[in-house]
Amino acid sequence: MANHPSNRIIIASLFLPHTVILGSPDDYDYYSSSPEISESEPVTPSNNICDQVTLKLQTDISKPPIVSHPRPAHSSTTIQTPLTPGTPSLLNPNPNLAASTPGLALSKPTPLKSIVEDMRDRQTSTGTAPPAARTPGINRGVGVTGGLSGMNASSMPGFSRATSTLNVPKQYQPKSDSDSKQLYPQETRERKTPAPNASETTRAKEDEYEDEKFYFESNPHCNGGLKNALDSTPSLDRLWVGTLGASTDGFSDTLQANVEEKLRAEGSEAVWVNDDDFEGCYDEFCHKVLWPALHYAVPDAPRTKLFYESASYKQYLAVNRLFAQKIAAIVKPGDVIWVNDYHLMLLPLLLRNLLGEMENIKIGFFLHVAFPSSEIFRCLSVRSALLRGMLGADLVGFQTANYARHFRQTCSRILSVEALPRGTQLSSSVPTATENGQEDEKRAQTPQEEELSSAKSAASIAGTTGEHGKGRFVDVGVFPMGIDVNQLKSRKNEKEVDEWVDLLHQRYKDMKLIVGRDKLDEIQGVRQKMRAFERFLEERSEWVGKVVLIQIALPSSSSSETAEPGIQDEILTTVSHINSRFSTLTYQPVVFLHTQDVSFSQYLALLTVADAFLVTSLREGMALRTHEFVVMQEGKCEEQAGREGSYTYSAAGFRSCLPINPWDIRRTSEAIWKALIMGREEASERWRDLNKAVEKQTAQTFVIGFLNRCLRSGSSPSTVSNTSGFGSLTTFNPKKKPRMVFVDWEGGLVPSSPTAPDENAAIDLLHQLVGNGVEVYILSGHPRSSFKALSSLPANVGIVAENGCFVRKAGAEEWEQTFSGPAADEEGLRKWRNACLEILNYFTERTPSSYVIENGEASVAWKFDGSDGWARRQAAEAQNHIFDSLGERYALRIIPNTDSFLVLPNNVSRGNAILPVLVQCKDSDTAAVLSRNEKMLRRIKESVSEGQVEVVFLEEEEEGEKVREVLSAFA
Repeated sequence: MANHPSNRIIIASLFLPHTVILGSPDDYDYYSSSPEISESEPVTPSNNICDQVTLKLQTDISKPPIVSHPRPAHSSTTIQTPLTPGTPSLLNPNPNLAASTPGLALSKPTPLKSIVEDMRDRQTSTGTAPPAARTPGINRGVGVTGGLSGMNASSMPGFSRATSTLNVPKQYQPKSDSDSKQLYPQETRERKTPAPNASETTRAKEDEYEDEKFYFESNPHCNGGLKNALDSTPSLDRLWVGTLGASTDGFSDTLQANVEEKLRAEGSEAVWVNDDDFEGCYDEFCHKVLWPALHYAVPDAPRTKLFYESASYKQYLAVNRLFAQKIAAIVKPGDVIWVNDYHLMLLPLLLRNLLGEMENIKIGFFLHVAFPSSEIFRCLSVRSALLRGMLGADLVGFQTANYARHFRQTCSRILSVEALPRGTQLSSSVPTATENGQEDEKRAQTPQEEELSSAKSAASIAGTTGEHGKGRFVDVGVFPMGIDVNQLKSRKNEKEVDEWVDLLHQRYKDMKLIVGRDKLDEIQGVRQKMRAFERFLEERSEWVGKVVLIQIALPSSSSSETAEPGIQDEILTTVSHINSRFSTLTYQPVVFLHTQDVSFSQYLALLTVADAFLVTSLREGMALRTHEFVVMQEGKCEEQAGREGSYTYSAAGFRSCLPINPWDIRRTSEAIWKALIMGREEASERWRDLNKAVEKQTAQTFVIGFLNRCLRSGSSPSTVSNTSGFGSLTTFNPKKKPRMVFVDWEGGLVPSSPTAPDENAAIDLLHQLVGNGVEVYILSGHPRSSFKALSSLPANVGIVAENGCFVRKAGAEEWEQTFSGPAADEEGLRKWRNACLEILNYFTERTPSSYVIENGEASVAWKFDGSDGWARRQAAEAQNHIFDSLGERYALRIIPNTDSFLVLPNNVSRGNAILPVLVQCKDSDTAAVLSRNEKMLRRIKESVSEGQVEVVFLEEEEEGEKVREVLSAFA
């Protein structure tokens, strides 16, 4: 593993790891009080009819004898119920109670209860808060077996800021009802002050200042994957910056100051956002605009104009500005600022504008969710501003290579910047929104909005360096997130997990278990999963009664994340339909649990005993729950014949899973069947490959890899920030005559538009230099046929033609081709060039003043009017079309300019062509490189020994006669 960076890391995330609870924990004692559970009587069931039937069966039919064995004896006469298939008739209701209570014997028998009731008992006995307080955003009217409980789901109140003050002392509640108003009260995820949780994970710290009391608790909205990954690297010097995730309008200045003081002791800085701005940013723009677009769920006919007009963008920008101001006030030279997720896409650019030229500050941005193709992203009315915001970072990271590729292509298409395999090269002429014509918004803009659509903003992104032009290189990388494997293994070995494993083995003896854990939203594909499982039971009727799907439902971040209303009801209706079709007195095919019904130990036990883990996500960043499943399956294949671990997993990254298309119900059902019948040897081989990937792709690797790459991002050879360090033509006076000279032909020895006298004068100078023992290479974008026509050119002059596609070394007669791959042979060149010319001719017919330059053998150029917004948009469309249809197939790259772009093979450049010649120079030899190509000069300067080569940047007004005059001194 790479070394930990010693720099301080500022983590910018919308939510801090801790939130604040007003008052004292004593104010909430009624939450943790719960009636004692009798060891001999089952918990009173809900009015769900299935629970009533189960209890009746347990009470009237199961009459277990008293036994004294540590583990309940298996009985062949066990009576099975829908929720207790294939289980023994006796079981201790709380296995962990004996472990924690001295003198309590495990052998005390009680009537067997369902797995759902056991899990309920487990949660209730720990004295946790009511479900509505513990897990926001989930419909409490939903029964755990898939049907609706006695309370009508539609009568359940929506969670909103209107209910967020129920657990807040009256003096801290907002003074006006307007603070609680919701545009979509039944759909908007609440930003509530959480009720206390008395579980073992709660970190409650009480502080009292005068009459104001508060304490901290884990923030339920915090990015759990990011927090766990950072916690796995405790040696990092880190500082969190974010919001508390609670309504704070009622906080006094004194209370805010006291909270900030205690947060700093926890390594956090709070960003104070008023409730209205936060609601517009988080509930509306993030969840009703960004989330659907990023996950390919753009509505064809939105229920409101919110999606297309993006009125809440002002609040989104305001929140990002508050983050930028907070970070700018605390940042120090040498810090690394790590911006996280789609809530803060504008923050990198805002920080760059505020920090200016502060020394040695790195900005990294990581998107934890998916990034769509340009066809989807361009639907956003503020698309350019969002891309500019992200490009303010030095490094932009994604979970998968596909998302990184989509981002590069989207930047190329919308902003007309150069997309390279490792990132994006920004020019000094990133068009503004108004200039580009792509976001001609008719509404008046605030000064804050103008900041992200103005020429000043574009210049800040481009990082211009005066009139010399080329801008920053934004590194784009792939950093798949992982889990803390060692910590999970230690949790796996806990006694409580072992006890639940034994319990599940008894409950589901001789049955196959499929486990799933997903949010109840459209993106997670739970509907598709249930339909596929129903199809499996239909077509493989022999499996009815032998397989159970245990689906754990996570609370959706917001029901507004889904493109369709009522998706939770639809899922539950499907579950009820499956159970009504295939259930018997002793069997229920689908057990549907909510998160509050399952403790973490129970969840780990489920992963341990499961025979398959089914993920049917339609779009996802990184499904870490599959990593947890792989770790928990360790040793199972080798030790337990007949319980092979099989992996049905739809996300990218695991090559040994059974790949599925969630939309193909028939194929998904076949994958379920293959997973269940998979042999022990194949399952073991698949597990070893998956486990190798999990242990390599850990949480620590993710954090350290991203931060180290961010620290290196400013020193990439592709980066050209300024011309400092280059020599100038006026001061070029080497101590001794260079043995080798590399000089541009057009724009160097001759003007960009040369005349016959210019060419003749340049050829005469070349004859003089060669005659005086100087080895000369001319660098050109012209095809090699152009130089064959110059019959008077010295035969022993080296030539780099077509921007590095072909090289003729000094003194040689044959030309060398510098590229390889699908486009290297004559047939490949012909195919891609013909296809490319067809595309360019199409756009030429529709773009005034544009034309194709096709005289090259291995490259094609397209010229257009750079001052015309329509022409620039056409150029971006043409580049995107060429890259999508030909780029990967023929290994091509596209180099855009202000009024043209060039298509040529990958890894071709003038620098790549001359570096092999330069590195062969002896230590005593010296060389001079005179060019207007800053990127090439920078790379040469960093690749060749200092003092061995002198690089000279040529100004535009120096081309031609002035260059020849300086070089004539060595003739």
